[in-house]
Amino acid sequence: MDKFGIAFLIDLTMMIARRLFILNLLLGFTLNSFANNFECEKKQKAEAKSIENHCVSLTNHFNSGINFYDKVSQIEYADIEIGHYFKSPDSKRNGLYGLINISAGNIRKSPQHYSELVSQELMGTPIKVLNEKEGWYYIQTPNGYTGWIDGPGISLRTEEEMKELSKQTFGIFAKQYGQVYKSKDKLEVVSDIVLGDILNVNENLTSLYGVTLPDGRKGYVEKEGMISLLSIFYQSKVDMDEMIVLSKSLMGVSYLWGGKSSKGIDCSGFTSILYFFSGVILQRDASQQFKHGETITVNENVSNLKPGDLLFFGRKDSKNAREKVTHVGLYIGKGEFIHSSGFVHISKFYPHNQNLDNSGKTVFLGIKRIIGSIGSPGIQRIEDNELYKYFLKSK
Repeated sequence: MDKFGIAFLIDLTMMIARRLFILNLLLGFTLNSFANNFECEKKQKAEAKSIENHCVSLTNHFNSGINFYDKVSQIEYADIEIGHYFKSPDSKRNGLYGLINISAGNIRKSPQHYSELVSQELMGTPIKVLNEKEGWYYIQTPNGYTGWIDGPGISLRTEEEMKELSKQTFGIFAKQYGQVYKSKDKLEVVSDIVLGDILNVNENLTSLYGVTLPDGRKGYVEKEGMISLLSIFYQSKVDMDEMIVLSKSLMGVSYLWGGKSSKGIDCSGFTSILYFFSGVILQRDASQQFKHGETITVNENVSNLKPGDLLFFGRKDSKNAREKVTHVGLYIGKGEFIHSSGFVHISKFYPHNQNLDNSGKTVFLGIKRIIGSIGSPGIQRIEDNELYKYFLKSK
């Protein structure tokens, strides 16, 4: 063989060796990636619970007419847990608490920003920390719901620091949208606020309140729209007229899966916040809410329904699939209910021919009455909640 043939064979051999080396690297990377993804998926499945169907909303006004400094009678409160509490698969943060630090804190299925939004909690909401991972916290909300929130979304507290909350004065924002201003001239904003945000009030001015946010940021809010937090906690009965006014103030707000704020809200988030302003904590998902309360059998002309009843929709039981609750709305009287589906709006209720999506897949399933069942499992008074108790003043 001449020198050109030998050179050709050497080049060919080196080319084959290079390609085999690259192939080996790619194969190793692929196998490692597959193993890592498999382990990650396994862990996420262990950490997350099943999420039932949600629904949503966005901007308008609600004026309660309750003066922030109205005196509120102090009554005994009980330390009662609500419903079923989910446990972290690897709890390492026993005894650590926190307050939601932003107007609407996003709670996700796993500790990544691209993970599914399973719920939201509002500024000032007390939470329990169950675990921590790379700047994310696995938390439990007042209704027992669990999920991951990123570090800036909460302000951490020890239990001793939580007990200090009872020595402070708090208000709750009762309009759809507003701002915390840096100074009295209202030229610069510290944070946005939404319906249901809880703020520490420490200064009473002519038209403004001086407030402190959970992480210590200070600012000013307009008095209009702020009411006493204790006036929400201590309510002798549900004012259904106020609830309907509040529900209609959210008309047109867009639907957001997992949303629970006036920036965007799902169906069960909508019913939850309406009852919260009446001093009641409902379970988070529509399927959970369907398990609690008095079952009502609707008559032909719906005359036995009462405003405040919850109407549930979804998939009926069949040979191929079990019944599945996917939607909830609030009955407001006169054969109408208000709900978040696409956006918050009012629909006519046809119990024997209700088809929400014109496909026959989302039909009427049943009715639950909350009034009369408050204090029973899954329908808790705020004043009895183990996390909200930290806001309450002892006698």
